[in-house]
Amino acid sequence: MDLEDTVQICSSYRPHYHEFSSHFAARFVDDIKRVVFVGGGDSMMLHEVLKYPSLEKVIGLELDQTVVRKSFKYFRTQAHFDDDRVEWWFGDATKSLLLLPEDYWGSFDLVIIDLSETVMAFSVTEKLDVFAALALLLNQDGVMVKNEHYMETMSEAFDYTLQKKEDGNTTQTKSAGLLHILDAEDVAITLDKESIEKIILSAAKEEGFTPISADDDKKYATVQYIADRSDDIKSSLFTVVFKEGYVSVRYWPKSKYCAVDVGVWGSYQKGDELRKRI
Repeated sequence: MDLEDTVQICSSYRPHYHEFSSHFAARFVDDIKRVVFVGGGDSMMLHEVLKYPSLEKVIGLELDQTVVRKSFKYFRTQAHFDDDRVEWWFGDATKSLLLLPEDYWGSFDLVIIDLSETVMAFSVTEKLDVFAALALLLNQDGVMVKNEHYMETMSEAFDYTLQKKEDGNTTQTKSAGLLHILDAEDVAITLDKESIEKIILSAAKEEGFTPISADDDKKYATVQYIADRSDDIKSSLFTVVFKEGYVSVRYWPKSKYCAVDVGVWGSYQKGDELRKRI
């Protein structure tokens, strides 16, 4: 399966990846009852976890349920929606983790992470990234397995790790940017750059964002006219840049439609609040 021009899933890889990731880690747990896997939308990791007869609950955190459905269609991998032990949470993991029931925290025997390094750096709260949040799901004897060389990051989450006989500063200093998307249909206001920019700057000011001025005239955005095939679908695009991120707007005046991308450096909450305010 090819996702965003990268081969992500290959059925012949299961013995080398999914079986090893789940069963090797499970050897360090006396009794597998509760498991969380993150990013396993192909359901292949789920297939391995369900082999344990003692299993009581398995939770899958997956960004896009289309991956699950396409995997069922082309790989014939079951998502087991009919199994009471299986629980899927679809959407941004940074958001899903904030919605998990309180009694889930500190209750899982095994956490299996199948995410890229970029996603792992995303913030769940101001002081907690995805990796640290997932570690909090483990009980005191629980085991976490990650699909990359992550020894330095693991040393931040656990008291003891097998590592070189040296300690280093692995404090996270930067986070990846987060993108929030919204659109508006049948817009009542006049769709022009000045009107939309005024709304965005006002919303950003209320949320504490600092716009970066392009010149002394306080022009915060550059406008690019995009010519489409006919006058009815002509659109314009501009971007407002802030110290904390940016807002990119594309609008179709005749269609009364506006699409907005809110990009914020490393804080989900801050970007989500700006999106809501806009």
